[in-house]
Amino acid sequence: PVLRLLEEQIQNQKRDYEEELEILHNNLDEMKEEMKTQHQTYLRSLNLSTESHVANVLQQEIARLTDENLDLRELLEKFGKNEKKLKKELVIYKKKVQNLEGDSADKRNQAAIQRKEKHFQGMLEYSRDHESLLVRKLVT
Repeated sequence: PVLRLLEEQIQNQKRDYEEELEILHNNLDEMKEEMKTQHQTYLRSLNLSTESHVANVLQQEIARLTDENLDLRELLEKFGKNEKKLKKELVIYKKKVQNLEGDSADKRNQAAIQRKEKHFQGMLEYSRDHESLLVRKLVT
């Protein structure tokens, strides 16, 4: 009877240990599965963080290029306005040069006409006060 009692106790303990071992194995499997899931999540987050880092860098580059583009457009607009202003000034200066050339041509024509008027042949008009001077010049 004592032996049987001991044997029964040992079998009960064995069953308890086996049940506990099975529970522990199940817990271990669950933990392994959870760890695997967490590892995959971690790897995805690494990929996402790398992707988000790349996206962040790209966003910063887009912002920088947009700012640079706006600056260049402002500069282009400024140069366009300056070009229009200079073209208007060029037209004004061309007109002034043409006017000056026309005036100088008129003056040359007038000068030529005046020279022609100075070369008289025949009788000259003179005032009576200059008559003695005129005779003296003609004689000498």
